[in-house]
This record gives sequence, structure tokens and C-alpha cells, in this order.
Amino acid sequence: MSIWVDAGRCTGCKRCVRACPYGAIVEKDEAVQIGETCTLCSACLGVCERDAIVLEAVRSKMTGLEAYKGIWVFAEVRAGKTAPVSLELLAYKPPNWFGQGSLRVVE
Repeated sequence: MSIWVDAGRCTGCKRCVRACPYGAIVEKDEAVQIGETCTLCSACLGVCERDAIVLEAVRSKMTGLEAYKGIWVFAEVRAGKTAPVSLELLAYKPPNWFGQGSLRVVE
């Protein structure tokens, strides 16, 4: 997966900079850039009102479910919804799974 800023949509409001708990988003030349310390925590996606932050995921090829027999999955729930990190562990990525922001699936 990769995450990047769509410069055409970014207004430079810096809400994502303030929201990032890891300091991975920095201002550069009146725009923002996501650095290598990004953990894909999704904090920035939820605050961007312009959907300028894009999370790009590669669709994985599913094998038969038999390969997963006996595996336990624990999901984190926040405000009655499955947390995004749980969905990532399950390799399930519905469109706009962070509520706001853009998710693009690459075949």
C-alpha cells in the first residue's frame, strides 16, 4: 500500500499535519508531503475535507479459504464499527473504508 497527497486537491490547510501522531506529514513549498515515517494509521484521511490524501492499495489474490483454517482473527471496534486496522489485517478494503479520503485499488 502507498499513501500520497493529490496536489491538485490539497489547499495547504495543514489539518493533516496536526492530525498525524507520528509527524510523518510535513509542509514543503506551500504543500504537504507524507514522509517515510508514515505508518498508514489513517489519522490524516479522516481530517482531510478535500479528499486530497490518497491511500492506494493493491488487490491481493485470494486463495482458497481452506488455507486459513484454524486462524483466529481479533478485530478492534471503535464507536460500533470495525477499526480500519482490523479490516487491513483481514485484507478487506471496501471503497472509502476510512469514511473520508480516497482509496484506490490497483489491479
